[in-house]
Amino acid sequence: YAGFVRRKAEVFVTGDPAPQELLKEVAILAAKEGLSLEPEATFFALKERVEPPFNLERGGEVKVKVPVKISGAGYITCQNEVEVLVKNESLPFQETAYLLVSNSPENFKESGLLSQANLSLNQPLRLLYHHKNVSSSFFNLVVILFNQTSQKAKVQVIKGIGEVSGNELTAGHKAAYSFLRNYLKDIGAIIEIEPKSYYPLLIQEIPPNKIVSGLFNLRLLEGKEVDLQVKAQRSWATLNVSLSPL
Repeated sequence: YAGFVRRKAEVFVTGDPAPQELLKEVAILAAKEGLSLEPEATFFALKERVEPPFNLERGGEVKVKVPVKISGAGYITCQNEVEVLVKNESLPFQETAYLLVSNSPENFKESGLLSQANLSLNQPLRLLYHHKNVSSSFFNLVVILFNQTSQKAKVQVIKGIGEVSGNELTAGHKAAYSFLRNYLKDIGAIIEIEPKSYYPLLIQEIPPNKIVSGLFNLRLLEGKEVDLQVKAQRSWATLNVSLSPL
């Protein structure tokens, strides 16, 4: 077989309420994280058939079914359905303590680290990034969380991601609109990062001479600390991460 499908999963969100599109997004991610793939095998979620029945109120839970398919040359195709239990956790409000602006340098044409910060308990951090690919190659903008400690970390993630654009104002406006809509309703996902591991929050492809802009509000709920990196990396390259200290 091309892989193994875990039939059940559980994931947490926040929101007043948590909208159906968020439930769909986290359910598909949870289904994907529970897969075991053979070399060269690929995963497909039949997204058009993932239909959360309603917006989820605080304190509520709902089961979302995700049909998945794993296939690959030389393997028997595996098709199954993952039942994801989505729970909406109610968190007390907490003011954002720090703002990290990833904009210096604004332009890049080589792979490299653009910004970095540390996320601590009871010290929520907001990331605003705005970058332009001035090279002649495709790049990815990558936002990664690293848990370099011996304890599992839980992080609430509220985001607003703009579309790739050639216009600075358009990119920034769409990101800000999306973020404020989510932030004011506390609409986000709660992710878990295992000890000595990392979690890519964003891998956004940027064509030559295009701009990306976005915001994340990050709140460490459990764990010691988490490190944040914003990187530029060529699209064809394998995601290059290191758990060495920042």
